[in-house]
Amino acid sequence: MQQSIKKHIVEAGLSEEPSIYTLIVDGNNLMKISGVCKKTSYTGIEYGMLFEFMLQLKLMLRKKDFDFVYVMFDGQNSGQLRYNFYPEYKANRGKKFIQGGESDYFKTSRDFIHNLLSHKYKNKYEKREEKKSEEEIFAMQEGILKNMLEDLFIRSVSADSVEGDDLISYYVRHKKPNEKIVIMSSDRDLTQLINETVCIYSFSKKIFITDKNFKEQMGIPFENVVLYKTICGDVSDNIKGIKGVKETTLENLVPEIKERKMTLNEVIDKVKILHDKRSEEKKKPLQSIENILNGITDGVQGEKVYEINEKIINLFTDEMMTKEAIQLLDDMMYAPLDPDGRDYKNISRLISSYGLSDWNTPNKFAAFFGDFNRIKNKEIKYFYSN
Repeated sequence: MQQSIKKHIVEAGLSEEPSIYTLIVDGNNLMKISGVCKKTSYTGIEYGMLFEFMLQLKLMLRKKDFDFVYVMFDGQNSGQLRYNFYPEYKANRGKKFIQGGESDYFKTSRDFIHNLLSHKYKNKYEKREEKKSEEEIFAMQEGILKNMLEDLFIRSVSADSVEGDDLISYYVRHKKPNEKIVIMSSDRDLTQLINETVCIYSFSKKIFITDKNFKEQMGIPFENVVLYKTICGDVSDNIKGIKGVKETTLENLVPEIKERKMTLNEVIDKVKILHDKRSEEKKKPLQSIENILNGITDGVQGEKVYEINEKIINLFTDEMMTKEAIQLLDDMMYAPLDPDGRDYKNISRLISSYGLSDWNTPNKFAAFFGDFNRIKNKEIKYFYSN
């Protein structure tokens, strides 16, 4: 007989199932930060980013006994969907978007990963004589990383034209009611996803940022992250905001924005009151106030600055997801991983092949990868129970 669920639990939309704990890693963000680590194997392979990435992941797995681990990566031509709304998107990073084509980076990455899969069990690495570009070095390490993750029962996800942030957002918005999520990232954009069951682990700050300590750590309510960026823009992504309005300017005009959740309309109403008061007192209008009220920007958004900025910054919609990306995640979420073909021996062969000295003895290998055993064992048990 099926066990009944208590009425108050049903009414609250909850279940009596035990909590599921999921770790989601912002792959590109962690790779970028890990890139400061410089290591070279005795075969001449640079693998500092790979080592530091795996080390940070290993340390996180020590902090919590997770049921699932995902690494979300930017896909080929990631950012294309935002670029379609805002052509200056990430132009400050030299990012180029090509309709119907591949960037040089993804060509390099694709070719390397294909070669890696074709020679996965080869014991000898033929070192290139020519000097590799930074993109080639990065792609090589990413290719090895993705192969390691597969054998460690860690789910790596990427989708053409889609950014990792949007994959993370989709997962969070479609998670199970009894699921608690840790997002491993130092990207402030993702803090908008924080709630009572979702927190961020910032590996740059080395702290967990939750709905309880967000204001203490970041200085504003987490509910206002999108609002700040909609008005002030985002320098890191080359998103232009209201001309002459930085975060401090906004806070001086509307102090409440640091204390409670607000909407764009509320901010504009507050600023209009200031404008009318200055007019009554026959004071000279402040340009920042005029610009907020009239939506003046230096960016290409023009009079649609608020509409476009909110659209490309807000992660609570599927605007920046493709049908293929949605289908990919729908199929992958909570699907059992087949253990067939997944083996630590595959990782050992890769390490030996590339001469990665930090892991190339049995003792070093066991000491480092032992922390991944819990997730491996959980996934195997989950597979055979479904």
